[in-house]
Amino acid sequence: MPLLFRTLSFQPAFEEELTGAGFFPEGETCTLRADLSEAAPPQGASVESYSRPSAQWIADKLRLSPSGPAQERAYRLMLKNLKVPVRFARIPRDGVGVSLAYGAIVDGILIIESVVTDPDHRGRGLARDVVGALMAWAYTCGAETSCLQVVADNAPGHALYRKIGFGVELYRYQYWRRPAAG
Repeated sequence: MPLLFRTLSFQPAFEEELTGAGFFPEGETCTLRADLSEAAPPQGASVESYSRPSAQWIADKLRLSPSGPAQERAYRLMLKNLKVPVRFARIPRDGVGVSLAYGAIVDGILIIESVVTDPDHRGRGLARDVVGALMAWAYTCGAETSCLQVVADNAPGHALYRKIGFGVELYRYQYWRRPAAG
């Protein structure tokens, strides 16, 4: 396994040291926050939701975000071992999920994960409705705030999340690695 570091935006000294040691940054991600009391409810699509991931939800996730066998096993195991209140949301078209996400509540905070929309269905508000459904669910469970992560250069994702209340950036992180030898 190659050596990989993850740094937080409020730790610039580490980044200077890594640069000096020949590491380079990749994959900058932003962590955003929204107040659930101000969240807009889903507007258009009919959102299915489950307290455990259905076989179809998992199949849709793996189809929309392909990964290798080891990553798929790890993802399934992670979902199986969630021990906090959790909700899985999905918008189907002709029986196939075209937008989905899940959320877990920890200490009154909804953490939204695995937001994905089929490229052929983007720009129609489906992710807004999936995330909005999770936010509405968490608010009824007593959660007060929500966090999610989005790739820093994903302009459409940032625009979407701003529209649904994720107006505060908490911090950024990125990964650092050395170029392969040879």
